[in-house]
Amino acid sequence: MAVAINTPEIFRERARLVTEELDSTCIPLLPSFFHHSPHPPEEAKGQFSGLGQWMSVCQAAIFEMLYYFREAALPLLRQVAFGVYDWTQVRAIEILCRFATEGLAREQIERELAQELPQLRYETVMSARTVLARLTPVAPRLTIALHALIHEDMQEDVVDALNLIEALAHAYPPEAKTYVAFLRKLMYGQGLAGRHPILDGHVIEYTPDGVEIVHGTALPSDFHAIRAALVLLRLLPDDKTVLAEVRRWATTHPDEKVREELRQQLEQREHHP
Repeated sequence: MAVAINTPEIFRERARLVTEELDSTCIPLLPSFFHHSPHPPEEAKGQFSGLGQWMSVCQAAIFEMLYYFREAALPLLRQVAFGVYDWTQVRAIEILCRFATEGLAREQIERELAQELPQLRYETVMSARTVLARLTPVAPRLTIALHALIHEDMQEDVVDALNLIEALAHAYPPEAKTYVAFLRKLMYGQGLAGRHPILDGHVIEYTPDGVEIVHGTALPSDFHAIRAALVLLRLLPDDKTVLAEVRRWATTHPDEKVREELRQQLEQREHHP
């Protein structure tokens, strides 16, 4: 089943068939495979040879099986999603969000997500932000909890707030529009000056004499300002000020890759207004 992960339709169908063959009494046994994957079949050894890659694929297969076990999987999914931090936490949250979106145990899942969101680790929230945002149109308590987290991040790290607003803008634009003023400030670089590379995930090394070495390609200095402008353009497609800023960057930005990406964004907007 796991080897079909790159073809989603086949992957999901195989997961469904496996759960039909197995009884839900096997669910308590599945966590033992989260970090101790079976040996990959011969045809998969070259395909998933990267560090941790096969384990990740097996985890995806297990959680897709849990999705098809439906209600019987809820106790384990809640245990993983709201328990001790682990890589599998995000996968459990994703399945719970899929259930709630479909109406399965929606009220209970929404209540627990809203309650647990402030306690979840940063890595979990950022990895799960897209699926959490997708649930907000039918989960008002979760929406309130997400707004509270955004306002907290607006005081601590504006880019973390931007990450959450960006997800909300794709999933539930009316709620994201409450941050238009904040996004405009970011578009003009307010709150972004002097941002240290370590905040954007770069590894920092110091030489014996104290010189700082940044590993990895540094982001353009206006990278997050451009992101804010693109979120604004999604929320306010007819805003002339935002459009003018994006067009300016698409014409004059010193990085050709940035110019090309923005030109593509503008072309897509023209063809799909």
